[in-house]
Amino acid sequence: MTTSPSDKPKRFYKEAAAEQMPGGWTVTLDGRSIKTPARAALCLPSQRLARAIAAEWNDQGEAIDLVGMHLTRLANVAIDRTPEARDEMADELARYCETDLLCHLAEGPLELVEREEAYWRPVREWAGQ
Repeated sequence: MTTSPSDKPKRFYKEAAAEQMPGGWTVTLDGRSIKTPARAALCLPSQRLARAIAAEWNDQGEAIDLVGMHLTRLANVAIDRTPEARDEMADELARYCETDLLCHLAEGPLELVEREEAYWRPVREWAGQ
């Protein structure tokens, strides 16, 4: 299904920005926090993610292409749908742990061990919460 530019909502803001909020980070459009489709606060776990989502919004032209805003869509789903399906999603993800490289760290060479530690430790710690 493709949509024509006239089917897309018109851009109504000048600037998107990442801003700190209680409990995390959010994205603002001209100073107003955006909300998910279910009207929940878009509370993100890191400044880096908030900046990346703000960049998606800033990269929009005269019309907003919601389908092409992948990080925004993923964040919306994580916030709107995860709480009620948390156990089901955890079980689904657990099936991948047997083969996921994050669950099987290298023992060598040393350079690879160091890179895995630097890049994957934050993800592993987050997943362990």
